[in-house]
Amino acid sequence: MLWTSLSYQSETDCVKGFHRYDRVKHAEVLALEQAGRLAKGATVYINLEPCCHRGDGKRTPPCTAALIEARVKRVVCCITDPNPRVDGRGVAALRQAGIAVTVGPRISAARILNAEYLRSVITANTSPTLSLSQLLF
Repeated sequence: MLWTSLSYQSETDCVKGFHRYDRVKHAEVLALEQAGRLAKGATVYINLEPCCHRGDGKRTPPCTAALIEARVKRVVCCITDPNPRVDGRGVAALRQAGIAVTVGPRISAARILNAEYLRSVITANTSPTLSLSQLLF
């Protein structure tokens, strides 16, 4: 389950969103919609790198585009997305747009929270032995 927390104005003011895989909008978009124009200049905390791709059966527009359009100031994500269509490209797109990005806090917690998703992406793209080592380390 992908969680997003968006802090704006003061560190105590925030909105939260989460993505359920049976819903269309991702957590980032839900949090940005809640914040409205207050998202400008905000810091966004995400447990997984925001998506940046289109097509191939994807039901949602890229979250990186929504974050850039909202003019957030900073994004903190725990882990990069191992999906070959993302895999660092979301972070790169945000940085190219002038958004400060930090990757790495609470890695273990994010891996546990996203275990089902990570397992499905990794096992779809690699051998089982490599998949397990990627998930654990």
